[in-house]
Amino acid sequence: MHICHRSNFYRKYPYFWFVPGLIWLETTTNMRKLIIPLLFSLFLITGCENNDFLQSESTVNSKLNGRWKMYLSSSTDPNQYWKMDNGNLTIITRINDEDSIVDHGNYTVLTKISKCYMTISGLSSPALIPGDLNTRWNISELTGSVLYLSTTSQAGAVISREFVKQ
Repeated sequence: MHICHRSNFYRKYPYFWFVPGLIWLETTTNMRKLIIPLLFSLFLITGCENNDFLQSESTVNSKLNGRWKMYLSSSTDPNQYWKMDNGNLTIITRINDEDSIVDHGNYTVLTKISKCYMTISGLSSPALIPGDLNTRWNISELTGSVLYLSTTSQAGAVISREFVKQ
């Protein structure tokens, strides 16, 4: 039984190893002109689908304006609302159909190419754990009726807040 070694094959066909390399090189050179715009278009489409690609700060601010009900994981927590109005934040707790203002603060919006951030400052109520709230939040989702914020606490834990617009 005779086993053909690679060295014997390449001695018989010395330029065979070079042909696939030329085909690959020629294909990538020609396809590069098509692949780069295709990938950029795909990036634009997926970014716009998430509603966070190339948004201005005024657009994000206008979407944030309003009263947002926060949904918590525990059903024993009181109803909490965040009222945002052009940089002013008021946190309200609703107990027995009565609104009680818990704290006032400010927020600013920062937009980048594919990310939006909201920085909260000025909250001081001990009922809210202001150290965890007075920070920069990633606006993970902001649609007409849903707001999802996330950040990392000073201890390294991920904190998230989910809201529905009222």
